[in-house]
Amino acid sequence: MSLGTAVIVGVGPGLGLELARIFGNAGHPVAMLARDKAKLDTFAKELALTGLDARGYEPAEIAEAYLELDNQAETEWQHELVY
Repeated sequence: MSLGTAVIVGVGPGLGLELARIFGNAGHPVAMLARDKAKLDTFAKELALTGLDARGYEPAEIAEAYLELDNQAETEWQHELVY
């Protein structure tokens, strides 16, 4: 059974990033949403170095992100997103 994707909104260097680590370490793919895409990309690379699957999205991409996540959840992770 695959775990659901953790969608974390408002990710910054503190609580949001730590939540991404916690959910990632528990086996969840992580989608991080925030205004600063460059920071999210940095966070995603940092998490990837520890073997976690995390991706960043900015607000302008949120609708796109949910569609992409829904598709990715079905095709790659074989589960549905829970909102």
